[in-house]
Amino acid sequence: MTLGDMLRRNARIYPTKTSLVYDGERFTWRGTLARVNALTRALLGIGVKKGDRIAILSDNSHRYLEIYLAAAQAGFIIVPLNSMLTPAELNGLVLNAEPVVLFCGKGYLEKKNHLKSGCPCIRHFIGLEDHDCNYDYEDLIRNSSTQDIYSDIGPDDIFSISYTSGTTGNPKGAALTHRACYMAAIIHSLEWRVTPADNYLFLGRLFFAAGGSKFIPFFRGCKIVVTGFEPAGTLELIERERISTFSTGPTIINSLVTHPDVSRYRLDSIRSIGYTSAPMPAAIWQKANQVLGEVGVSTYGLTETNATGLILHPEDVYPLDNELRQKRLGSVGKAMALMDIRVIDPEGVDVDWGKGEICEIIIKGQTLTAGYWNNPSESAKTIKDGWFYTGDLATIDEDGYIYIVDRKKDIIISGGINISSREVEEVLYQHQAVGEAAVIGVPDQKWGETVKAVIQLNDSFSVTEKELIDFCRSRLASYKKPTSIDFVRDLPRTSSGKINRRLVREKYW
Repeated sequence: MTLGDMLRRNARIYPTKTSLVYDGERFTWRGTLARVNALTRALLGIGVKKGDRIAILSDNSHRYLEIYLAAAQAGFIIVPLNSMLTPAELNGLVLNAEPVVLFCGKGYLEKKNHLKSGCPCIRHFIGLEDHDCNYDYEDLIRNSSTQDIYSDIGPDDIFSISYTSGTTGNPKGAALTHRACYMAAIIHSLEWRVTPADNYLFLGRLFFAAGGSKFIPFFRGCKIVVTGFEPAGTLELIERERISTFSTGPTIINSLVTHPDVSRYRLDSIRSIGYTSAPMPAAIWQKANQVLGEVGVSTYGLTETNATGLILHPEDVYPLDNELRQKRLGSVGKAMALMDIRVIDPEGVDVDWGKGEICEIIIKGQTLTAGYWNNPSESAKTIKDGWFYTGDLATIDEDGYIYIVDRKKDIIISGGINISSREVEEVLYQHQAVGEAAVIGVPDQKWGETVKAVIQLNDSFSVTEKELIDFCRSRLASYKKPTSIDFVRDLPRTSSGKINRRLVREKYW
C-alpha cells in the first residue's frame, strides 16, 4: 500500500463518514477523494510530472492536506514552506528545492511576488483564496475529472522535502520517502493508540509537521479537524467536534489549560495529547493533568526521523510516587515501536544505564530521511551505516529512560519552533560593532526558551540592545530575533580558544 492508497481505502470503507472539517466546511471521505483526484488531474494537465516539486506557502486549511494527498497520488514531491520566514529566507529554500508549482494562501502575495521575481524555477502559481495568481485552486478542481488515478510509485520514491532550522547559506531539506512517511503513520498510530473512532485535531502550523505525521489520521480513517490557533476558539472547537487526540507543543497546551474560561468547556472527549517539539515543564504537565486528566503522551523525534523516536506514555509517569514522577516527567521516554535508539560515547560504545554519562542519541528505523536534498556532504555527516546522528546529548537512568541534556547542534526551541543559534549569530556578525557573539536559548515562562545573544563588542564601537535587536528584526523572521542581549568584556573560551557555550549558558539556567 502507498500513501495515495490510504485515501482510496478510506473512501471505499467509510464513504459517507466525515473526513475533513475546516472553518464550517465538512467533507466526506468520498468527497475528499473526488476533490483530490480532480486536483491531481489538474496538476498533471498543466504539465507537472512525477518527481516534480510542488511548494505550499499557506496557513492551515483543508486545502493544505488535499495538496499533500494529491502529491501522494501522483508522485509529486511536496515542499511545505515556513510562512513565517522572510522573503530572502524563503528564496534560499526555493532555490534549493526548485519547485515548479507554488500554492499561495491568502496573506502571502507579497512573499509570492518576491519568489516570482527571484526563483525562475516556479512556472505555475496557484492561489488558494483571494489572490492574483495565474490559477485558482477551486477552478482547477471544478474543471477537472474526479476519476481515480493510479501512478507507478515505489516505496523509496521521495514524497516530501521538510526543511530543518538552518535556512540560510546551506539549507537542509530532509528528503522523506513514501515508505518513511507510511511507517511513521503506522508507528505513531500504534504508540498513540489511534483508532478510526478518534476525532483528530491538526492544531499546530502544518508546515512544521514532518511528512509522515500528517498521515496518522489518514492511516486510521479518523475525522480530521483543521484549524489555526486561538485559545478560546480552539477550546470551543474541541468541545463541538468532540476532539479525542491531537499533538502540539507546551506553549499551546499552556495557553489552553490556563485560559480563564477553560472550566466552561466540556473537554472530556480528549483521551490523548502528544506533547512534541520541546520539553514540557513540570508545572504545565501538572496543570494539564488537573484540567484534562492523565492524557499526556510526550514524544521526541526530529524532522529527519519523521518525528519518530522516543515516547513517554502516561503509564510511565502517573503510577509513580511524587518524587520519582517529577523526575520521570523530565524524560523523553524509550524507543517507539520499530525504532532502534542508542546513546553512544565518542567511540561509538553504548553508555551504561544509571551512570549519568552524557552522550549522543542516534536513531535507526524505516522512518529516517533518505538524506538532505541536494546536500550530500551534510547527509554523509549525519547518516552513518543506517544510523541518524541527532547531535542531541542525553543520559539514561537506571530504568532505561532517556533524558535530553543539551543540543549539540545549538538549536534553540522556542514555542516548539526550532531556531538555529548559528543563523542568528551570522546576522549579528553583519553589524560592525559586533566582535564576537554567542546566541543561546534561555528559560522563558511562556515559550519554554527564548533567544538571547551575549555580545563582545569590537574595540571603539558601541551599540545599544534595542539597535541590535532592530538590526536582527530587519533580517530574520520575527521569532528568530534575540529578545534580550547582554554585553560582556570577554566571552568564556575552551582550551582550543573556541567560545565555551556551556559556560555561557550556565549563567542563565
